[in-house]
Amino acid sequence: MKIVKASEVGECAIEKMLTKASFDEVELSPKIREANKKTFGRDMTAAELVRQIVGDVRREGDAAVIRYTHLIDRVDYKPEDFLVTEAEYEAAEKAADPAVVESLRKAAENVRRYHQEQKPNSWMTYREKGSILGQSIIPLDRVGIYVPGGTAAYPSSVIMNAVPASVAGVGEIIMMVPPKNGKINPYVLIAARAAGVKKIYKIGG
Repeated sequence: MKIVKASEVGECAIEKMLTKASFDEVELSPKIREANKKTFGRDMTAAELVRQIVGDVRREGDAAVIRYTHLIDRVDYKPEDFLVTEAEYEAAEKAADPAVVESLRKAAENVRRYHQEQKPNSWMTYREKGSILGQSIIPLDRVGIYVPGGTAAYPSSVIMNAVPASVAGVGEIIMMVPPKNGKINPYVLIAARAAGVKKIYKIGG
């Protein structure tokens, strides 16, 4: 880990370090570029890869999702395999360490309490000459969240993404997470259920 003392490098240097490159400027490492070249047949930038995948999915729908899930995640799915089933939730509960599960549920509850305090409220007030002023807070009907998967599991990302949406009153929270060997980490599934996620799709690597 590199430690930088702000007092020694100056404000301009700190600002440069904290400035994130735009997506079109992201430089992929040689190792990742080589892997992508093997997968896609040619050398592409990050932006080119995203444009190709998004364009193919828009044009071809599930057929493109199936193809890319095979290419990237090395899993052969049919459309009916995308959605996590109740049996998979049950298997996750059986495979998980109860102590870790309890910790995840406590974490979800802590985040929920924090965002409940933060939540803005609807209000209305009557003023002179018949004026009515106020604000109405209306949650979205549906939101989608993405949680990284594959080489590592991030149940904390599930909680930090889904719980605020649940507290806000969003009607349906849908999550996408890439599978590893065709499966989702059990703690990710348990965190999703604790956080209020309604559906999980095993795609997106």
